[in-house]
Amino acid sequence: MNTVYIVTQNHRKFRDLKRELGKHSINLQQIAEETFEIQADTCEEVAAYSAKQSAQKYDKPIVKGDFGVFIECLNGLPGVYVKEVVEKIGVSRSYESISKAQFVLVVLDSSSKLTKEDEEILEYSKDKERIIVVNKIDLDKKLELDEKLIEQEDIIFITTQSDTDYTKIVAAIENKLGLNKFDSSMHSYLTNARHIAQIEKSKQAFDRALLNIKNGELIDIIQIDLQQAWYELGEILGENDVDSLLDEMFAKFCLGK
Repeated sequence: MNTVYIVTQNHRKFRDLKRELGKHSINLQQIAEETFEIQADTCEEVAAYSAKQSAQKYDKPIVKGDFGVFIECLNGLPGVYVKEVVEKIGVSRSYESISKAQFVLVVLDSSSKLTKEDEEILEYSKDKERIIVVNKIDLDKKLELDEKLIEQEDIIFITTQSDTDYTKIVAAIENKLGLNKFDSSMHSYLTNARHIAQIEKSKQAFDRALLNIKNGELIDIIQIDLQQAWYELGEILGENDVDSLLDEMFAKFCLGK
């Protein structure tokens, strides 16, 4: 059986490729290091350069692959630069999502060192309610986290190879957000920030109405607060009809006197 080597830190790529090459009597071994990649116009050029450089460095037969996304309507872009483009867009969208989020799930790779982007996202999300998930703990550990971060943060260590590890994330989120305190008999919950704000406004209006009733205020004044409470609830349900409230009130009260 012939033996060849692949230089990559992606253990899953190595395992998948090893399995496939084994079917053709080729023994693939891994050199778990990064390879330098040139900026070129084709995947063949990038792969060939890295393979030659690694073969000279390790004096071993090397295989190397590369991929790109070539979109015709964009004149072949992003092409071989797909990684750079995706990472740039991904980080930008991450910041945008974090700024709007009430809760953040930060996922880190245990088999890789902390990247600049990882550090920036950790810093950017530090004032948010968050849980840090360290994935790929089944692979060789290279991730080093600050001791202070470990002490102060909710951190979960998982591998997606385990079906049960997903339950750790679900349980942690439920605990962090207090979802496990909800009455199990409830069938739906408010998750939209706008809806939560409207519920709060509705409650405030009802409280004002109750206070005005206790103080013996005119029904006209009480009516204003009840209308406001009704309106806020209607916005959530999509059933805003203040007239139906007025009809009900006219049927039971004499307004305007």
